[in-house]
Amino acid sequence: MIRFRNLKVLLLAGSLLAGGACQKDSAPVATSIVKANQAYLTAFGQPPVVVKGECFARVGYYPLRANPAQLRAVPFFLFDIETELPLLFERLVNNPLPFPADGPLLNPYPPGSTVRVDLHPGMLELDLKLKQNPDPAQLAPMAAALTETAGQYPDISRVRLLLNGTPWPGMPKDGVRPDPSRIVDPGPPQLLLVVGSWEAGSDGPAEILADFDRPVTVDSFILRDEAGNSLKGELFTSAFDMAVVLHPEHPETLSEGMSLRGMWKVTDRLGRSGEGEGRFELQRHDHPQSP
Repeated sequence: MIRFRNLKVLLLAGSLLAGGACQKDSAPVATSIVKANQAYLTAFGQPPVVVKGECFARVGYYPLRANPAQLRAVPFFLFDIETELPLLFERLVNNPLPFPADGPLLNPYPPGSTVRVDLHPGMLELDLKLKQNPDPAQLAPMAAALTETAGQYPDISRVRLLLNGTPWPGMPKDGVRPDPSRIVDPGPPQLLLVVGSWEAGSDGPAEILADFDRPVTVDSFILRDEAGNSLKGELFTSAFDMAVVLHPEHPETLSEGMSLRGMWKVTDRLGRSGEGEGRFELQRHDHPQSP
């Protein structure tokens, strides 16, 4: 069992929810501050420390798969306060990676979704642009998630929704008020998925990322292959403490879609412990080539 103490820190893009700069520092010194709003603090506690750059910790809300009328927060970290609202909602509706099919959260937005954001006094207007006709059953979860994500800002008292430029079905002219009663506690931290990062022309992944649903302190973590052998290699924690990263010793033995078993014990900033094991298919992410 590997104890995560005095680990190097790896800053990388590719975490499902957080994002980050692709940079490695073996002895990081905190030179920046992460500013969290009340919605983030309530859901996840104090934000993680980043090595450099100013960062803003916010949340987006997604419906629960088991009960889409209820919503749960996920963390988002933004780096530009001037374009905070457009960035937040674009990230909300256009996540680069989907939630796992058997996971607790549902991403109701079809691929390629975008959103136009217009802020008026006390009112936020959101025009959701979809490339395909939406599933009618997803309209209510989408509307709830958009509305409550806007409602984390105290100066936004009403939200008006449009769908491809026309009023959202049933939307009052003066919009709707957020209803925080449909937001549920995030519960204990969970491992979402395991992703391999392939460099151009490589036979196997240079990195394997095990993504959690929030910043965590990792007490123990291990990955095993189909034969039950532990994967060997250097272990890191990611930017924003949202992923465990393995640099495998023998990447050529790993392939897209192979079955891996993860075992973990982690704790979030509010003291909620998550412990378990599960089987994951290794998903593939192709690292973009340098220009």
